Amino acid sequence: SPSVTGCQITRMSETTPQLESPGPIRAYAVALAVIALGCAVSAALTVGVGRWDVVAVLAAGGDAAEARTIRISTRVELSGSLIPLAMAAVLFGPAAAAIVGFASMLSDRRGPAERFVIFSCGRAIAGAAAGAGALLAGTAHMGPGLGRLLAASAAAAFLATVVEFSVTTLTL
Repeated sequence: SPSVTGCQITRMSETTPQLESPGPIRAYAVALAVIALGCAVSAALTVGVGRWDVVAVLAAGGDAAEARTIRISTRVELSGSLIPLAMAAVLFGPAAAAIVGFASMLSDRRGPAERFVIFSCGRAIAGAAAGAGALLAGTAHMGPGLGRLLAASAAAAFLATVVEFSVTTLTL
């Protein structure tokens, strides 16, 4: 396969820098994977996952939304994958949102394996945080109704965004 000094060509149209020492980035990827798995499993055991059929549809929707990102600069892309993640968080809690978050990254396999692990597990952690926030906001003393749903949705979206931004900032 063709190669250029200091680069790895994954496709003729795309190059990714080769890491001199993958140790630290690999350790970071493993740490995120352990955190994501721990969050998802503990949430599934305590709160449950919800309806698997609905979670699967939301996961497919998240993956489809992530596959159709909009590039707004050389380093920033936007997608609508937060919407199915927040819906899973509000409807079913942290485990379902973590599953939807992870699944939303399945079609984005650009670059080395560590990149996929970091961003997919970061999205799973964001989903778990969103689900926890939605649970806390949704159980606040507001009574049933639209206010409770809006509070849970706002908490989910805010926490997912904060975690995503944090993982991305630490990674880049």
